Amino acid sequence: MFIAVLRGFRDVSVELLKIQNSADVGACGYNALHAAVKNGNSVIAKMIFEKRPWLARKEPIYRRSSTMKLAVIWDKVDMLRVLLEHNWSLGHVVSSYGCTLLDTAAYQGRVTVALMLIDHCPDTPYSDANGWTCLHEAVCHGRMEFFEFILESPQLRKLVSMRDATGRTALHHAVQRCNPKIVAALLFHKEIDFTMLGNNSRSATWELYHVMDHAKTLNWLFFGFEIS
Repeated sequence: MFIAVLRGFRDVSVELLKIQNSADVGACGYNALHAAVKNGNSVIAKMIFEKRPWLARKEPIYRRSSTMKLAVIWDKVDMLRVLLEHNWSLGHVVSSYGCTLLDTAAYQGRVTVALMLIDHCPDTPYSDANGWTCLHEAVCHGRMEFFEFILESPQLRKLVSMRDATGRTALHHAVQRCNPKIVAALLFHKEIDFTMLGNNSRSATWELYHVMDHAKTLNWLFFGFEIS
């Protein structure tokens, strides 16, 4: 079935789907639903999901990426819509190593995907078990559009002052990465608490200590800061 779906053989896929317990796994552990999502075939994806809904959460042995996660990575917004409309709880899918769908979207910079997730599953997880949020992810990878989306989102702007396992907020990470534009946006955000300390009892300002030479090469004055 995996090969039939991957190659777009719709009639063959339908017939195989009628056979109870027919094989649906292909190379590297990817299943037929993975193939349907990759090809953007919403009709086949819908049929497979109705018959075998567990495939949406199942991870390949080697890749550890469920169909939902790959739909986010591949920016398959229409496919996500099909799956979430059938079962909104798929927005809660978390990988075996703790990565949420919003974290994946932040890493890839997929704003449209994030909007789709929040629209169909408003309580989709925004952080992993260690407190690492999609805002931390966006800041650390310089995803400016996704970062701005979070700050403007009624559901996600509360992440501004959330701390990770080391007690550091998004501001700590932005300062450490010497990104004055993100630092400025965070400092001017109404939800920010710039007095928060990390587990090492240091404020965000101290993150400059180990990157001072690099920080001095940036135009902080343009954003209203001065490094001396």
